[in-house]
Amino acid sequence: MGTARASETQRGPLLTTSARRYREREEVSVACFHGCTAKIHGGNESADREIPYKSEFYGLFRTPLAAMNQFYKAQDAASCLEAEAGAVRSAMASQRTETSQHLADLNVEDAMVVECGTGRKSWRICVPNPDDGIADEVVFAVQGIITRSNLVPTNVQHMDHRRALRLTQHIEITGFETGVFEESMTRLEVAQDIFAQHFSGHPVSRLATPIGRTGHVLGASNRIFTLKVDTPTEQGSEFQPGMDPLGSLERLKSEELIHGPENVVRYYKRTRDQSTGKTSYDTSFPGIFRPGDIAEMHASLIAIRTGDKKIKITCRLHAVTLLDNSYTKAATIDKIMHKSRPTSATQVRRRGIYEMYAAGRSRRTICSANPVGAE
Repeated sequence: MGTARASETQRGPLLTTSARRYREREEVSVACFHGCTAKIHGGNESADREIPYKSEFYGLFRTPLAAMNQFYKAQDAASCLEAEAGAVRSAMASQRTETSQHLADLNVEDAMVVECGTGRKSWRICVPNPDDGIADEVVFAVQGIITRSNLVPTNVQHMDHRRALRLTQHIEITGFETGVFEESMTRLEVAQDIFAQHFSGHPVSRLATPIGRTGHVLGASNRIFTLKVDTPTEQGSEFQPGMDPLGSLERLKSEELIHGPENVVRYYKRTRDQSTGKTSYDTSFPGIFRPGDIAEMHASLIAIRTGDKKIKITCRLHAVTLLDNSYTKAATIDKIMHKSRPTSATQVRRRGIYEMYAAGRSRRTICSANPVGAE
């Protein structure tokens, strides 16, 4: 019993050390991504240490930019992103509508906040439609480089309805401090002021857009399921192609949970014909999006009331389009080629199995010549 207690007592500090190391690793990982100061705990003291933004940290920790290793050409990708965003911004400006705008040019001066939902209520930025008078939700487009994507849920076979309600399709993009993306983030702050004015006198939690060495990071998500009591008049929708290949999500549907129109996120891939120069957008699968790809996402701002009666602004995802994945592919190929390079030639002695057996038998014979206890 004494030995057992001693082993349990010794196990405590080991678990504490392991937990502390895991926490330090996570803090360093976040610091590497956001370029901030990480607090490293050691004993009874804590010190602030500036973590350098270097590519080797990507492979050491599971950072959101894990795919952007030292082989990823970030500067070239940022230049391509700036050109793509500028072209899309110009095209949307020429065909501008009140309900579909580029985030950098988002105009909410004539918009209003409309309350939606019968169960869990939400508030959205809308503009009145002159044709029928029905309020249309304002949806914006923004281009960026994917830093993290969780668009296809996994491990949902043995999940109850409460956990299934928390399943989301989530994506995060950054702009690498390019002009159009930074203008979009500035305009996003202005767009959130309409909620602050509508809920004057109430605490409003704004959308978090952390700033790192890659610039702002914008995340958008959408729930996969909705409670039926919140949308009693809506019918369930089919899952998008490639979203539920094993049918696990389909089995989670019930009388309480539905995959409604509000939960649908559409995925597209842009292709260009090199001979004609025509551009087309084809329906795609959520599994094609990888960190490092240049993508465009369509989203909208929504305000919800949290449990502590505060107003929280979120970004709801509606669609994602893959614009360019050539830089991710090139980085993957370069990484594979780098690992497959032959090392410097060295001499290797090879023995047959009988030679090794004979050498071992001779060693045993030598050892047995001096038995234990012999003088």
